[in-house]
Amino acid sequence: MPSSDFPMPYTSRLSEPCLAPGQSLVFQGSVDSDARHFELSLISGVPNSGQERIALQICFHFEVGITILNSMLENGEWGEEEFHSNPFFHGKPFDVRIRVHEKRFDIFVNQVPWAVFEHRTDFRQIDHIQASGDVSLSAVHWGGRYFEMPYEMTFHDHALESGQRLFVYGIPRGDFAVSLIGDSLEELFRMSALFDKQIVVRNAQTDKEWGAEESEGGPSPFRKGEGFDLVILNEPLALQISVNGTPFCSFFHRTIDAHKDYKKVRISGEVELTGMEVSLCWESVGGVSNCCKYPEGRAGRTNAAGENVQQPIGLSR
Repeated sequence: MPSSDFPMPYTSRLSEPCLAPGQSLVFQGSVDSDARHFELSLISGVPNSGQERIALQICFHFEVGITILNSMLENGEWGEEEFHSNPFFHGKPFDVRIRVHEKRFDIFVNQVPWAVFEHRTDFRQIDHIQASGDVSLSAVHWGGRYFEMPYEMTFHDHALESGQRLFVYGIPRGDFAVSLIGDSLEELFRMSALFDKQIVVRNAQTDKEWGAEESEGGPSPFRKGEGFDLVILNEPLALQISVNGTPFCSFFHRTIDAHKDYKKVRISGEVELTGMEVSLCWESVGGVSNCCKYPEGRAGRTNAAGENVQQPIGLSR
């Protein structure tokens, strides 16, 4: 059975204020090799108190290969069950993301749109999350908001310094770009996902002139309508880019002082940005140190004790 830093069943209280439209709840871990079922629940009130209201419960059943979605109604009774196939497998990782909208939850499994569940109670009253069953948890966090495109953010201390990572979470709807901007508003790095050619082009400006394009690294890892986790690590010689946990390419710096020159990030094009974070630690080439992140938009992470860890924003615009 896989080991986990999170005891099961696992319960955490969200910090105040609670969920808002545009935010996402993320559960990641591994399914036990002999799993029979596991459940994820969003709850209003103290769990197992007899007074709680379950705003959403997702029950994954492996013996019969189905998933049941349900919630309580305002009167405390359970509503009508909704059925889907079980998308997960014994002994494999799982990634469940629940994005909150005004009238519904959008549910993604392994970054792919999977189900929509209309609200039956007030989602703003949700203050607890719970996971139970035959899985091990590796991460639980929540955050994000609605972003207008194009979106621009200034880095903490006005630089993406060497050793820091930029995390971008989104859902592409068409061509989009991620750019790192310098003091003179030059694009010191631009990564463009082009869906008609299924490639990702990288380039940079020097003295307002574009240099040579780079497109090596294989086919594009981005898919329309599917979520992505993009990480850009600023190393002394190059930017290291990974997508969904897999290294994708390197981009050698074309600026003089890469430790201080990247001042802002800009997201543009046809993409639904769901969240963004920047690490606040130095990460050496030979090893990885523990790092915290500052998020854009309210966000939180829970630890193994079920305590919500609220991160400082620390952003300027």
